[in-house]
Amino acid sequence: MATTDELKHFGNNLKSLRTARSWTQDALGELAEVNPKYIGELERGERNPSIDVLWRLAAALRVDAAELVGDELTRLSRADLIRRVGEELERQSSEELRTWIRLARSRTRN
Repeated sequence: MATTDELKHFGNNLKSLRTARSWTQDALGELAEVNPKYIGELERGERNPSIDVLWRLAAALRVDAAELVGDELTRLSRADLIRRVGEELERQSSEELRTWIRLARSRTRN
């Protein structure tokens, strides 16, 4: 079961994606075959969507389902991600940087 914060985060993502398209809850509801009242409840973080509803909303919005449940990093371009990594690395100690490098190397070997 998702936490209250996770539901609010999902709801904010859903609303942001919907309003970026200048769609009403009714318009999204029609496209996703979801009751507009239910979309409002999702956007307010009051309801936990089923996997079926999640997929239908993502398809209607033409986004990956991960974008609906992901954090702000999900929507960043590659260039913005590289910039953010650089900013994070600047704050790290030398030992923490070594750990980052070891982690990155282990991920690329798999």
